[in-house]
Amino acid sequence: MACGCENYLENFIVKLRSLLAQRRVKRRLTQGELAMRLGKVESYIAKIEIGDRSLNIAYLIQICRALNASPMRLLKEAIEKSHTI
Repeated sequence: MACGCENYLENFIVKLRSLLAQRRVKRRLTQGELAMRLGKVESYIAKIEIGDRSLNIAYLIQICRALNASPMRLLKEAIEKSHTI
């Protein structure tokens, strides 16, 4: 895209994944512990955090609930941190 939207979107997703990992660490949870809360395996969380698994809105909400975090606040923070204009 000529508008640079691809770079912005990619940067946003990287920031969002990073923020999820930071929230998990802040809550003193391992990837395995968070995965257990979600009824998933540890690699599920690891792949989301490093970008090997897609992160859709349903996954985001589930993870945020397990972390006792607000999806809206997380999205807002990711937008603010990825804004390059």
